[in-house]
Amino acid sequence: MSRKILVADDDPGVVELLRFIFSSNQHQVITAKDGRQALEKAKIEKPDVIFLDIVMPEMDGIETLQKLKSHRETSSIPVIMITGQQQITDIERCFSEGAADYILKPFDKNLVLKKLEDVLK
Repeated sequence: MSRKILVADDDPGVVELLRFIFSSNQHQVITAKDGRQALEKAKIEKPDVIFLDIVMPEMDGIETLQKLKSHRETSSIPVIMITGQQQITDIERCFSEGAADYILKPFDKNLVLKKLEDVLK
């Protein structure tokens, strides 16, 4: 089944890699380069799931996650955090703010697809 996926990351290489992974599996991909853009696009596009980087300019991923979870129209969208940050406190904070899952960079294509499948069940 085709899903609409929002990818928010300030690294164009990561965005293109995720776009390739998801579009190769017949999913529609929307992208955002920072947290503000991710919030706007989430409200307009109503994606099935959001892949959200933690370290981004202007508004980081944790603040973006908080705002997504506090708005009625975006609060139920599952968010998978994707980041190079490996501190256990970052991981715990993401879950406490409502993240559905967490993926560390560099990531494996099969892991990304498995996590997507898991949160959409």
